[in-house]
Amino acid sequence: MKNPIKTLTNLYLTLLLSISLLAFCTISIWLFKPSLISVFDEWAVQKYVNHYKERLNGAMKKPLVERKQSLDRLIVTLESVKKLDRLSPIKRQTFLSLINMSMAKGEHDNAVYWTDKWIEFDEKDLVAKLKKGQILYGIPGRKSEGRLILKELNSRYPDVKKISDNYTKMMEIEGY
Repeated sequence: MKNPIKTLTNLYLTLLLSISLLAFCTISIWLFKPSLISVFDEWAVQKYVNHYKERLNGAMKKPLVERKQSLDRLIVTLESVKKLDRLSPIKRQTFLSLINMSMAKGEHDNAVYWTDKWIEFDEKDLVAKLKKGQILYGIPGRKSEGRLILKELNSRYPDVKKISDNYTKMMEIEGY
């Protein structure tokens, strides 16, 4: 029978040699062919992002009930995505789709829930805050909350056309 210590030592040395060769190849490519690293990086990122884009686009093509389930599954999958991640635009679009779907079905509380989740994801996202103000303004009994959000946004960001237009529209509706 072979000596088990000798076998483990040989396995360990083989592993070290493999790791060393891999490191040498990586450093060589990095030093002499950096464009190859960039090409690989772009390819890997595109595969990563396109997978989720396809899931979002696929969900949007489904009937309403299946679309809701698909978007719910996608948003759970994207739970760990942070604000500056490459998937954050897809997460934002998923939030917007869930909000629009909830509004179309008359589920205002659900729409407010998703705007809160969106704002929790990115507290500086003006589109999310504006959307929440619009939704609350359209809900009887919560109109004052929406008015307050729209007023605060307009006072903080008067140069943002989308915000000032919404605030002006609200003021016209109220007769000011």
